[in-house]
Amino acid sequence: MKLTSIVATLIAAATAVSAAPYTKPQPKLPQVVTNCVKPNTIAITFDDGPYNYTLSILSQLKAANVKATWFMNGHAYSCIYNSTWSSNAYAVYKAGHQVASHTWSHPNLTTVDLPRLNYEVTKQEDALAKVVGVRPTFIRPPFGSYNETVLKVFAEHGYSHVVLWGVFGDNGADLATWKNNYDTVDTSKPLIALNHDPRQLTVTELVSTFFIFVCHFLISTSNVVMQQLPYILQWVKKHNFKMVTVGECLGVPKNKWYKWTGSPSKRDKTWTCANTPRRDPIPHGVGY
Repeated sequence: MKLTSIVATLIAAATAVSAAPYTKPQPKLPQVVTNCVKPNTIAITFDDGPYNYTLSILSQLKAANVKATWFMNGHAYSCIYNSTWSSNAYAVYKAGHQVASHTWSHPNLTTVDLPRLNYEVTKQEDALAKVVGVRPTFIRPPFGSYNETVLKVFAEHGYSHVVLWGVFGDNGADLATWKNNYDTVDTSKPLIALNHDPRQLTVTELVSTFFIFVCHFLISTSNVVMQQLPYILQWVKKHNFKMVTVGECLGVPKNKWYKWTGSPSKRDKTWTCANTPRRDPIPHGVGY
């Protein structure tokens, strides 16, 4: 074969390779969890804050020497940039509890378009970076609603865990119905239990060894979280559970709870919720 033919063949091969379309590697989808993995651990989580019960809850948890996890919103019942709520959010982190995302304004992420979906994730992440000094890797989608698109967006933003629950305590039901949600569950399996509008006796029948409790800062009730928390703490002690964060109960090292940690930024004109989406008003006992 002549030299010119060999050169031509090599050039043609190189051109074919360079013309091949580039496929960007897709990030690994986050793990969707509905239960803990470490035996005899229990995790209590608080959604929709920070709010006006935060410091009181922190005081009770400190007295019991236990940790919890907060899935925070930016503009749901309150604005996270409010001086009181931003201070409360930072207090949670400084006390050693886990801080995670619950999106900016608590929409159903499966019903919004892609720009809004990205906005909800990035807006809240930026808020937590400013107010708390962290960018979390744990997120809870509002209403527990997600699809493949939502998971892909979470992955693109570096989220490793999507935290759901295994037992739903319907907050709009009467106490007997609410308790029945727990009494009839298969307690042979590890569970994450979600509670709304916490009431005093809802934890007394639980007998499993893996739990995540979910409590909410409900604006339309009077200190409801504070009515249940003492009972949860008593129940945990009675059954010799170890109350830990979600990260701990999943066996995730603390340095993996966040993709970035630093210091809160200095308050400036960007610390505002003005002209941003806010959670639509909801009747008492409906949302999660």
